[in-house]
Amino acid sequence: MKFLAAIHCNSIGDVLTVQQPTTPLIALYFDFQAQKLVDVFSTEFKTKVEAGFTALIDSGEQQTVEFSQDFATFTLLFYQIQPELNIVFLSYIKTAYSLLSDEDINKYNLFSLINNSKDAIWCFDKTYRLSAANKTFLQLREDVYGASTYVGDSIFKYASEENIVKWKKHYDEALGGKSVQFVEKRVRRNGETYYAEINITPVYSNDIEHELIGCLGITKDISEKINAQGAIENYTKQLEKFAFKVSHELRHPITNIISLTNLINEPGIDREEMIGLTHLLSTSAIQLDNMLKELILLLRR
Repeated sequence: MKFLAAIHCNSIGDVLTVQQPTTPLIALYFDFQAQKLVDVFSTEFKTKVEAGFTALIDSGEQQTVEFSQDFATFTLLFYQIQPELNIVFLSYIKTAYSLLSDEDINKYNLFSLINNSKDAIWCFDKTYRLSAANKTFLQLREDVYGASTYVGDSIFKYASEENIVKWKKHYDEALGGKSVQFVEKRVRRNGETYYAEINITPVYSNDIEHELIGCLGITKDISEKINAQGAIENYTKQLEKFAFKVSHELRHPITNIISLTNLINEPGIDREEMIGLTHLLSTSAIQLDNMLKELILLLRR
């Protein structure tokens, strides 16, 4: 059996992504742009496809469907990774039928998980050509540049001269064998600000020569982490401010009140001095009250 295409869909049969067919002939028989799984196939086969997919969702167990069109016989293998993530493998057979190997299934399980990751993941070769990318990365590029990027395109496609210089520096470091990590502040097309952590690591061939063949890039949205760090830093500053007010500013009116109270209790204080000390005592009490109000506000922030 030869694997031709993989269709990723959710539990209600909506097509999420399609790994492109390997031959133009297959694209003639099937509509890989369809939004529903059953609409990928010709009308006469939709009932079979729907029955196989329903059985997969109901049981969670692997299902197979076989049908013929013109001179060709096709097999569909329905496979569930998790309830909301299913893969339909399309294969072409002539006289013999066999299931996909465990190696094939593991390979496309990995592909599906990567393709549905929230992180943007991409690979490029030594000529700066995009050799692989998940849908998050491709959508991110479209959001940034307002145009689609495809595997095989230059990684610098649509980029300004300034961005080419900036990113080429990072890419060249990784192509030189060094892992690169940095964080940058970005603005989405809707004006929202977010923080992205970018990791670019060298990729080597599996043969004995272990030659560097390109790089793997992963972009992660770390806005929640950055915002949490900012909140902790702000809280720490507020605590430091609170400690300063308690240990310094609050001490001053308290010291005044204690000193003035001692003076008032001294024998021989005449009426005029008593009025003056009472006024100072009142002023210090007001200062203390104001500072306590500031501290309460500070604690509430």
